[in-house]
Amino acid sequence: MGAGAGKEGERPPVGGGDKDNTQQAPNKSPRAAAAAKDEGHTTTAAGVVAPNPNPAAAALTPQVTTLIPHASMEELLGAAGSGAKYIKKEMIGKGAFGEAFIVERSADKREFVAKLMDLRSMSPKDKRYAQTEILCLAHSDHFAIVHYIEHCVVDEDTVVIVMEFADHGDLYNNIRKGSLALSEREAGVYFVQLLLALDHIHRRRMIHRDIKSANVFMTSKGLLKLGDFGFSQKYDQTVSNPIATTFLGTPYYLAPEMWDGKRYGKKADMWAVGIVLFELLTTKRPFVASNMTDLRTKVLAGGFTVPDTLSRDMQDLVKRILTLDPAKRLSAQDALRTPLMQHYLVLLDRHVEESASIESEVKALVKKNIEDAQTAIKETIAGEEADGTAVHHEGTVYKESESGWKERYLILGEGKLTLTLAKGKEAAAKSDRSKEIHLDTVLSAVPVGGSDGSSKWVFAISTTTSAAIVMACKNQSERDEWVTKILQALEMN
Repeated sequence: MGAGAGKEGERPPVGGGDKDNTQQAPNKSPRAAAAAKDEGHTTTAAGVVAPNPNPAAAALTPQVTTLIPHASMEELLGAAGSGAKYIKKEMIGKGAFGEAFIVERSADKREFVAKLMDLRSMSPKDKRYAQTEILCLAHSDHFAIVHYIEHCVVDEDTVVIVMEFADHGDLYNNIRKGSLALSEREAGVYFVQLLLALDHIHRRRMIHRDIKSANVFMTSKGLLKLGDFGFSQKYDQTVSNPIATTFLGTPYYLAPEMWDGKRYGKKADMWAVGIVLFELLTTKRPFVASNMTDLRTKVLAGGFTVPDTLSRDMQDLVKRILTLDPAKRLSAQDALRTPLMQHYLVLLDRHVEESASIESEVKALVKKNIEDAQTAIKETIAGEEADGTAVHHEGTVYKESESGWKERYLILGEGKLTLTLAKGKEAAAKSDRSKEIHLDTVLSAVPVGGSDGSSKWVFAISTTTSAAIVMACKNQSERDEWVTKILQALEMN
């Protein structure tokens, strides 16, 4: 019973197009996890979850939730004409602990999802997971995360969580029904949204722990929503280092370190989101088996094939995420820093800005979330440079070609120079967006005279593997800074 679950439908538009798609009947019944009561909390007569004096339990108390007490279920949920705050429209899921409904808010006729959980059937551990879901949703203000509306305890034994409704069902069922066959471009626009969501929760010291295509919800507006935070956990310290040991999640998406019983951190989420990326690109999973033992063997062996029909940049991204060693696996921020995902951030921003069906407040939130992620990247880069552990520089340059100067974007960092197309510019069919020049093959970078007569200032990069690479900048200061930064990087390399 996934959070934000919606009806399955035709493929929603991605990166363009705003037509309303035909809705089909829902088919959603995975694990349910929602409650607002934890073994470390008590419920008052008014139905409010009150924190236990125990500090460990108090740490799970959602401090920013909208918790509205109700005397009875009839006041909260009812049939049309009942006067209830929310009107039940249809059931979309049923799990071990309760049910999920599409509901309509009486005040404004907006549709939401209401998850009803029976506290009497839940173990202390299940209640703890449910309380954590409320906590994590309430602390997330992100367009690509299912939006929390409110929760309450009614009749002393039922918890209701009201949250955003995604109107195109989950990714898994859309793939299974054959209604989703994406181009690489469309998959990239979707995937960068998941990266933004994951980066958002990781920077807030949360781990999702159950990322899978069934927990990724789709909308008719080309936006994705990460939901079902029932297994998630918020920590007091960074989640960059291994911190958790509980074996949770869905087998197909479990990271190698979890199969090995080792401690894990945010990189386990990244492995799972890499599996989702593979599904977006191919509609298949990279590791499949008929039993758990064989699946574990295949995952720990790490052997999978990335289709050669994908661009080299996308193949490289998949491999760098689905890396066995979590220390070498990309983080969400690492992936967002790649030229490929920076390109898709531009395409996402363009799609949202041009969409007539996306509300202005959602557009503003998307822009804010992208800016927050980019600011965090800049802060990370500044920290690396301040520590003296890295040299980073990037900007627009012009590469010499037979037909003249071609605008490109050059990035210095991570021990290499990456020359790529300008952000938002599409690559030609069957061509790569970027070319990497590893610094261990670079001999030097030197300025070449003054302006070349076309108002550009030229510099050359000599390498051990090819003729000198000639580039130019708009002015002398930009050119000189590039030469200085490359030489600094060469000294550190």
